[in-house]
Amino acid sequence: KNGALKNPHAMGPRPGGYITYTPQGRMMVVLDRRRVEGLGGRFGQDPIFAYAGTYTRQGAVVTHHLEMCTAIADIGTDYVRRIEVAGDRLFLCTEPVQKGDATFVSKLEWVRDTAS
Repeated sequence: KNGALKNPHAMGPRPGGYITYTPQGRMMVVLDRRRVEGLGGRFGQDPIFAYAGTYTRQGAVVTHHLEMCTAIADIGTDYVRRIEVAGDRLFLCTEPVQKGDATFVSKLEWVRDTAS
């Protein structure tokens, strides 16, 4: 339901958003950074970043196969995420990215929406 970042990310420190997985193997993500000012980065100045497609899971790794994406260059690519689950929280972690001498991993925290 809400994406709270544990590490620096192009969407800012605490974007809002939703993630949905269906039993039929489809998924979608919408991240909203409208409350974060002055961010540029990979997604430019767009306040919304979204994508959808299918997903596959192997153990603690989920791969999102992008069929649509607001970052047009990413359509047809895969986003690979490591999964961590703690109660009603889902953590999705990016693959490590090397920048100079530092290695970065973005970790999004999602909370299950229990509203009916």
